[in-house]
Amino acid sequence: MHKTSIIFIIVLIQFAIPLNGQSFLERYTKQLFKIEDYILLEEYCEAANYYHKLSLEKFIYNRDLHNAILSSLLCKDLNLIEYFSLEALKRGAPNEYFEENFNEFDFFSSEIWDQLKNIELPFTFHTEIRGKIREMIKVDQADRIDPSARAMNDFKNLKVLNEIIERYGFPSQKDLGFDYLGDSNRQEYNRWFRIILIHQTKERPWDFGSILPELYLQGIISPQLFVHLYPYMSFCDQKQITCLPSPSINFLMLDDVVLSCNGDLKIEIDEARSSFFLDPIDKQLEKSIFARNSDYPWLIGEKFGLFHFNMEAKSLIERIETFKEHGLVPISQ
Repeated sequence: MHKTSIIFIIVLIQFAIPLNGQSFLERYTKQLFKIEDYILLEEYCEAANYYHKLSLEKFIYNRDLHNAILSSLLCKDLNLIEYFSLEALKRGAPNEYFEENFNEFDFFSSEIWDQLKNIELPFTFHTEIRGKIREMIKVDQADRIDPSARAMNDFKNLKVLNEIIERYGFPSQKDLGFDYLGDSNRQEYNRWFRIILIHQTKERPWDFGSILPELYLQGIISPQLFVHLYPYMSFCDQKQITCLPSPSINFLMLDDVVLSCNGDLKIEIDEARSSFFLDPIDKQLEKSIFARNSDYPWLIGEKFGLFHFNMEAKSLIERIETFKEHGLVPISQ
């Protein structure tokens, strides 16, 4: 049997074991959306306490851990600040992450923080998998202009991915740790893996379409990664889950005008999103506006995609009319 088939057999055998009741993702998002509603209401202590409860039951995604740190800081709950900060440190978050994201909070210039960040902690990420991902991104980016070289490099990476899965299982955020995308000391293993998976899924859309939805429902890949990969995979009865299919976003900004789905398209997409336990578009918009208008670095909702256009070629009104043909209309913020 060809080596590249192993990935699909291993994963599909894993999925042959029936899930008991709700999927991981259904249980997780049900709790998460409740927490994010508390954030929208600026009830940060409630949010922080529920993040703590969620983290005791499940591995919480890096994005949610970031919001948990911020909620506990705004609640001024020292115990939870220390708890969530230690969780991030164990995942490999460098000191710069805390100091650049939360520098206005006194905690990160305190003696307690000086002591906390110098504790020798057991890392929860998988060193060997991270090392392989670092090598894979080098191969992935080596030559993407030459089609034959690109195809060969993608094939090499598929073989490495097979080897990782055979030995360790499909890589998750728990394996890859905490990404830091600052100006110095960059660590971006999850971002690198996303790039690799996008290229792999483009090459084999049906193969990856047969496994990625289940990996998502089991919590092995995050909702954000799943949405990023969705336009590149293929499976039966697949329906659009974002207003713009590629890039997979719901909100597009032209100048100072935000576009999103029209009424009919929104109904269809919200129905498809619900099957994957994603929040409705209007709710995501509420979160996105909250994050955009906040003085704090929340990671909820999604950032508005920017569309750059030449005013001399087409006016703003003409551009808006063009997007209406694709089901996108201006929305109030």
